[in-house]
Amino acid sequence: MHAQESGLRLGVGASVENCPYMYEADRYNPDAELANSARYGGGLLLRADLGKHWVFGTGVLHTTTRYHVTFNYRPLHLYDPFIPNETTVTASALRIPLQLGYRIGVGKFEFVPSAGLHLDVLLNTRERSVFEDGSERRTTFHPLNIDEPQFMIHVEAAINYKVGERFLLGLVPYANVELNTLDDTYMTGPATLLGGLMSVYYTVQQMAPRLAD
Repeated sequence: MHAQESGLRLGVGASVENCPYMYEADRYNPDAELANSARYGGGLLLRADLGKHWVFGTGVLHTTTRYHVTFNYRPLHLYDPFIPNETTVTASALRIPLQLGYRIGVGKFEFVPSAGLHLDVLLNTRERSVFEDGSERRTTFHPLNIDEPQFMIHVEAAINYKVGERFLLGLVPYANVELNTLDDTYMTGPATLLGGLMSVYYTVQQMAPRLAD
């Protein structure tokens, strides 16, 4: 005989992940340099505990990715107002996670390995280029080619701690394996992104445990 536990939890989370993108080779000589910053996210999370072990998770998070391209070529004419020296791109998206996990509880702690699919739906992009003459504006020299929506296979290993009867604090290391490239203009093929998420859940609906054989 064992008790089966079910419930619905609403939470908030904040994430950060690395962006190890590589620049598309053989486009310029010498090659341009692509510098990456982290991708930040935050938003609402929803977790459904399906019995004693199984967990379904989803939510809506806002993410922001910024990357910087430095062009190393030498223009034929100094201070050419049409040739950028560097370009910075910022892309904002809504992330929708869909994942299934298996919960292992030990006292107030629980370990929840999960896997699923993450979908990033592009909201907007901003581009700022600095040109040879010192001006700043969008460029048509190297147009963006953002590939969206972006799909990722997601795996994680959450470590949660129960506080009181209704709160659950979580630390979640994870990996996202892209199925398509964020920017087909600047970047090579899909990357594997490593990150972490901190979460706080509140139990909004808790089913009374029942005994099962």
